[in-house]
Amino acid sequence: MEKIIQININKYLILFGSIIFILFVIGLFIFDDRTLVEVSLIFYITIVLVSLLIIESMYTKVILSENGILKKTLFTKKYYSFEEISSIDIYKNRRFIQINKNQNFITIGWDYSDYNLFKTNLITTVRKNNIKINNRDKWWD
Repeated sequence: MEKIIQININKYLILFGSIIFILFVIGLFIFDDRTLVEVSLIFYITIVLVSLLIIESMYTKVILSENGILKKTLFTKKYYSFEEISSIDIYKNRRFIQINKNQNFITIGWDYSDYNLFKTNLITTVRKNNIKINNRDKWWD
C-alpha cells in the first residue's frame, strides 16, 4: 500500500474548542451548588467524554493510498478499498467530502490540513477506478 497523501486535523481548531470547553467546565464548577447529585454526575460524565473526544480528534489522520482510503483515530481505524466504495459526494458550499460505502461513510471536511490537495488527489485516483462522483451544492440533495 503506497501512500499518495496524508492529511491531519488542524490543531488550532482543537485548541480553540478545548479552550471553550475548559471555560464551560469552569463555569459549571462556579455555578454548581451541589444540590442535585444526579446532575453533577451527568456533568462529570460529560466532562470525561468530551475530554476523550478532544484527545481522540487530535490524533485523527486520513491516508489516501493507491488501493483505498484509511481514516485512523486514536480508538478507531476505518479502511475503505476502492472496490468497496460506491460513490463519493463532494459538497462545494459546505466544503466537505463524503465517501460512501454500502451502509457506512467517511466524512472529510475543511478542518483538515491540505484539504484541497487531498480533494484533487482523491478525484484523480477515483476517476482511475471508475467510481461515481457526485458534485453537490447542498447537503440535503
